[in-house]
Amino acid sequence: MNEAIVSVSTIPSSDLLAEKTILKEWQEGDVYARLLQRAGTEHFIIQEMPAAIHNFKLSTFKCKIHQDVFLKVQMMQGKGVVYTPSWNNYALAIERQVFNEAHKGSLDSLKLRRRCRRRFQHQLAFRQQQLHALGVFGDWKSTSKNLDSRYESKLINTFTRLRNLGYLNKDRKLGHWCRECNIALSEDEIKIRRSKVFSGFVKFPISQGLEEMGENISIGVWIEDLWRLAGSVALGLKKDSRYLITELAGEFIIFAEEDLSNYLPKVCRKDVTFIEELDVNELMDYTCTHPFLGTDLSIVFVPDLPESEDLYTYGKSPYPTDLVHLAPGHHPADYRIAQVLDLPILSVVDDSGRLTDDADLFCGLDVSEVGQFIALELEKRGYFICGGVEEIPYPHCWTCDSPVLYRPVQQWIFSLDNNQLRHRLLNSNECWGDYSETNAEWIKKIIQDLPDICVSCHRGWSIPLPIFQCERCDNYLSDRRVLKAVRDITSRRGTDVWFKLSVGDLLPSNISCSHCESKEFQKESALLEGRFAMLLDIINRSDVKKTNIEHVNVAFFSKDRFPQWYANLVLTSIALHNKLPFKHLELVPIPNESLETQSTEVVEDLIDKYPADVLRILGVHPNFDSQSMNALAHDCEQEYHKVRTLIFTMLNDLEDFQPSRCKLPLEMLLPLDALALSATNQILQTVDDAYQQYHFYRVWRILKDFCESDLQQFYLPILKGRLQTSAQDEECDGNRYQREKRSGQTALWEILHVLVQRFAPITPFFAEQIHARFRQREDTSADKFASIFLGEWMEQIEVPDITDVDARWKKLQANLGGN
Repeated sequence: MNEAIVSVSTIPSSDLLAEKTILKEWQEGDVYARLLQRAGTEHFIIQEMPAAIHNFKLSTFKCKIHQDVFLKVQMMQGKGVVYTPSWNNYALAIERQVFNEAHKGSLDSLKLRRRCRRRFQHQLAFRQQQLHALGVFGDWKSTSKNLDSRYESKLINTFTRLRNLGYLNKDRKLGHWCRECNIALSEDEIKIRRSKVFSGFVKFPISQGLEEMGENISIGVWIEDLWRLAGSVALGLKKDSRYLITELAGEFIIFAEEDLSNYLPKVCRKDVTFIEELDVNELMDYTCTHPFLGTDLSIVFVPDLPESEDLYTYGKSPYPTDLVHLAPGHHPADYRIAQVLDLPILSVVDDSGRLTDDADLFCGLDVSEVGQFIALELEKRGYFICGGVEEIPYPHCWTCDSPVLYRPVQQWIFSLDNNQLRHRLLNSNECWGDYSETNAEWIKKIIQDLPDICVSCHRGWSIPLPIFQCERCDNYLSDRRVLKAVRDITSRRGTDVWFKLSVGDLLPSNISCSHCESKEFQKESALLEGRFAMLLDIINRSDVKKTNIEHVNVAFFSKDRFPQWYANLVLTSIALHNKLPFKHLELVPIPNESLETQSTEVVEDLIDKYPADVLRILGVHPNFDSQSMNALAHDCEQEYHKVRTLIFTMLNDLEDFQPSRCKLPLEMLLPLDALALSATNQILQTVDDAYQQYHFYRVWRILKDFCESDLQQFYLPILKGRLQTSAQDEECDGNRYQREKRSGQTALWEILHVLVQRFAPITPFFAEQIHARFRQREDTSADKFASIFLGEWMEQIEVPDITDVDARWKKLQANLGGN
C-alpha cells in the first residue's frame, strides 16, 4: 500500500522555525505570563521537592517533563497553572566546588560564602536555561530572588518560631561523619561503594556462667570491621537462632550455628567438634569480658527494628550474623537498639577518624589502619580465631570520596515527639480531611517511623542559626529582642553580617543571661541544614496562611525520596501552624522507580545529542531508565521523525488550500470526510482522557498510531485515489473534482488543527512549526509569531452527528485492506 511519505528534508528549511527561534519568541513574547493573565485565576500550583542545582538526575528530568506537559495541557484549556522551580539553594556540592577551586586555607568564611552565592547563581542560570531549552514553562524570575537578604531573613524568623515553640533541642545523635570534610553528612550526601576492611572472628571470654566447662570458654563473634570492637558495649543474640558449644584447638567456643557455617573458613571449620546445643535463654544469664579493654559485657536479645531502619544498611539486613557485638556509638542499628534497651553509647573516634583514649592501647591510630593491629594484639592474647581483609559495601562522602564514619555528633534536632506532635498529627481527622484516603494512609505510615530531623550542619555556606549561648553557664538566650535584632539586621544587610560583626554588635544593649546574668555570649557555630531550610521556605510559600483556597496543588514525584521528604514537610508545617502545608493536594507518582541514583552526565549527554521534542517523549516514557535510555532515545527519535514527516506530507497536500477561499462548510463534506472527522473526534476524547489521567506517553502512542494507521495507511490513500479518479473525469464534470478535492482538504485541515494541538504539550517545538505554517495559510501576510499555546482550544470538531462511527470506520478500513 502506498504510504505517501515525503521526506522532511524536501521542505525548505526557511519554512520551519528553528528551536532557538521558538525559544526566543516564547521569551520575548512572555508566553507563560500571558497564559496566566488569560486564565485570570490560579487553578493549579505545581509543587515539587527541591532539586539539586549541580546535577540533573534522570528522576528530576522525568518529573520536570511530566510537570510541563500537565502545565501546557491545562493552560491551553484556559486554566492557570503556577510553576516556580524549586532548587536546593544550599547544596554541599556547590561549597565543595568552590573549596576545590581555591587553594586550601585561602578562603575565609565570608569569601567562601560570596563565592558559593555566585556559583549558585551561575548554576541556577545554567540549569534554568537548560529547562527552557527543553520547552519547559515556568516563573524563572521569582526563582532568581533566592538567597537575597529578605528571603534568608524570613527563614531565620521561621526557624526561631519553631525553636520558641519547643521543638528544637541540641543533642548528640548518631550521624555520618566525613573526617576529610570535617562535617556531619546526611543520607543524601553519601554514596555506597565497595571498600576494604579488616574482619575477623573474635573470642569474648565468658566471665560468669558455664563454670562447669572450665576457664577456657568464650563466645565466637564475627566482626565485619574490626576497629568497631573498641566501641563494643554488649553482645546480641537472635531469639530464633541455634547456639552450639563446640571445641576448637582445645578450647570451648560458643558459636551461632549459621555463623559457623557461613563465616568460619573451611580450614577452621573442619577442626570444630560439636559438644552440645545451648538454650538461648540460658545464654542471657552469662557475662563476657571485652577481649582487650577488660570491661564486662552483658548479653541481650536483639529486638526487631522498624523497616525504616534499613535505610542505614542500604537494603540489607542490619545483622547478617546471629551473634553480634553492639557498638552503638558507631553503627546505626546498634544505636537504635541501645536506645530501646537503654545501653551505654560509647564513641571511640575523634573528628579526624582516630581512636580516642577510650580505645586504650590503640589510642591515636587511624580507623582505616588499626584493624590489623587489633588482630595482632588479639592473637597475642589468644582471642583471635581467624580473619583478614574483606571488601564490603561501605558509605562514602560523595564530595571527597572518603569513607564515612558513624559517630555521635552534636546537632540541633527537631524532635518529632515534642508536644506530642507525631501523636497529634496521626490522630487528627481534621488535618487529613482534604486528602484522599490512599495518600493519607501512606503519609501516616511514613510519619509513624520517621526519625527526628537534624536541622543543623557543620559547614561554611548556609543560613546562620540565630542562637547565642552564655559563656559562663551554657544557657541559651531566649529573649525575643534577640530575634528581632538579628532579623532586622539580616534583612537589611544579609546573613553575611553574622560572620562580620561581633556578638556585641549583633545583640541589643543590656542583654544578659536570664540564668546567671552574665553578658558574655558566643554565637552558635552550626548553620541551618540546607534541605531543612528549603522545607521552611516551602512552608512559608504554602497554603497555611492563605484564605479561601480554591486552587489544587499538584506534585509529580519519584518514589524513592519524596515520601519521606513530604512527611517531614507535613510534620514541620503542623509544628509551626497546626495545618498541613497544602489544603488540596494531588500526588502523581512518576512511572519507573529505578532512576533515582542516576546522576547528571547521562542526562546532559542526551540533551546535547537529541532534539528537545525527542527528549520530552523520552521523559514521559514509562520504561525510561539508565540501562535502556540510549536505545529508547533512538527509537523515540525514529518515531518522532516519522510522525513529523507524515504531518508535513499532509501539509503538502494542502499546498493550494486557502481556508478563507477554499474551506467548505462542514455540513457539506462528503460522507467519507465527515466520517473521518467523527473518527478524529473519538480519538480526541481518548487522548483528552489520557491527559487527565496523566498517561502522557499513552497520549503520544494514540496520536502516533492514529497518524500512521488511520491517516497514512487508510484515509490519505483513499483521498489520493478519489482525486485521481475525479481528475480523469474532470473534463466531463469539473465541479465534481473541485468539490471532492475541497471536501478532502477541508477535512485534512480540521484534522491537522486538532491533532497538532494535542501534540503540543508533549512536542511543543514541532507543534509551533506546524502552527506557523497554518497561520501562513490563513493569512499570507502573517509574519508575526503567535504561539499555538495562546490559541483557542478545540475540544471537538463541530461535525454533524454520525451514528456507529467506530464500527463504520473500521468496516471501511477492513474493506480497503481486503482490496
